[in-house]
Amino acid sequence: LPLKEIIFDPNANDGFGMFAISEVLNPAIKEHFVLLNEEYKAEFAIQSKEKRTVFGPILIPGMKIYRKVGNDEFNLTIQAPTIEAIVVDFFAKQRANNVVQKHENQWVKGFTFYESVITNELIPSIKKWDHLPMGTAFLGAYVTDDEKLKEIEDGTFKGWSIHAAFNQVPVNLENHCDSKIVEDVLRGLFN
Repeated sequence: LPLKEIIFDPNANDGFGMFAISEVLNPAIKEHFVLLNEEYKAEFAIQSKEKRTVFGPILIPGMKIYRKVGNDEFNLTIQAPTIEAIVVDFFAKQRANNVVQKHENQWVKGFTFYESVITNELIPSIKKWDHLPMGTAFLGAYVTDDEKLKEIEDGTFKGWSIHAAFNQVPVNLENHCDSKIVEDVLRGLFN
């Protein structure tokens, strides 16, 4: 499939950006704060039931996310510097408590976001998600609503998704080195 990359310029003032966080059953990034993907299971349901906190990834650099818009099918990716610009803009515009459910355009209450981490040289990984690359953005929230806490515990929703609009540009794969492709080719040569 064609590959497109998210681009974002916080100074463009073009109406793009991350507007809210959406609680979803199946995040596009395939990482849950309740139950991770089939290849990796977490040992906890929520960060701390007593403290009513949840924590999980929202954006992963280099990940290819399948998208279908009309008849157009493609994979979408994002790079670490773009993730950092998006997260900084999100907090600068005081959108940290904007939460929607299943990407519907209606605010829901029940969360106060108070933790934000982007892995980097100082924080290279987060326990339980150390398989994710540096540049991954995480959010932690205090769950203020008993019903929302119950939904997390019973698996009604399992992770965060970003509620956003961005420009996308095609990636020229002839000039793009995909480390997975290189790894597969090298493995084929030496096996």
